[in-house]
Amino acid sequence: MIYMKKDGEWLVGHLVEDVASVGALLREQWRLPRKQVHLLFQHKEVLLDGTPAAQLAEAKAGQEIRLRLCRPEPLGLAPVDEPADILYEDDHLLVANKPPGLLLHPTEPRHTRTLDHLIAGHFARTGVAAKVRHVHRLDQDTSGVVLYAKHALASALLDERLRERNISRSCTEWSSRTAAPSANRSARTAIIPIGAGCHPMAIRRLRTTAWWSGMRKRPSWSAGWRRAAPIRFASISAIWAIL
Repeated sequence: MIYMKKDGEWLVGHLVEDVASVGALLREQWRLPRKQVHLLFQHKEVLLDGTPAAQLAEAKAGQEIRLRLCRPEPLGLAPVDEPADILYEDDHLLVANKPPGLLLHPTEPRHTRTLDHLIAGHFARTGVAAKVRHVHRLDQDTSGVVLYAKHALASALLDERLRERNISRSCTEWSSRTAAPSANRSARTAIIPIGAGCHPMAIRRLRTTAWWSGMRKRPSWSAGWRRAAPIRFASISAIWAIL
């Protein structure tokens, strides 16, 4: 397990075990894209104890390794000067809350206010010169947290952890239903969880099959749905442990 910290444009850590090939370590264990690994070595941006390393170089436990992976980057879209709901942030990742109704990223030129735009604004205000990289997606009508990577290694590692299900996401749907008032009964509203499924069809099935107990007539419905994908913060605290 190796912990990396940011030092300017470099990520710095100390190896905890012997490595037969530094290039293989980056490609096969840390899952960096092959092209990116090639460019790092080509530009002499992989250092062992301050000296440029070759791809086939061996390394010993305790040696310092540096990767130049935090070069300044364009944000990738126009920043919006509006606060985002930031739940967690460090040098490597950011977790933001997305409210329902807000697009995660633009899909048309007219989409100029999305969560990605708000994060770009946050980066611009706080001096983060990094591309806006959301690691996963949420639908427009879905509320929940979104994980952002602040450099290329973070993006590669988080993508891999999602694929291997080492980052947990849970989902909750809710429905609001109101019974129509009658001569001897006032209107009632209940908020009920409708299960672990994350699909609006669950609401539609509920609309057509559910009844208030003791009522002869179907009630009128006011139904909405949302799903949340919270990241377990126990995992966030150790996300920079590269296994």
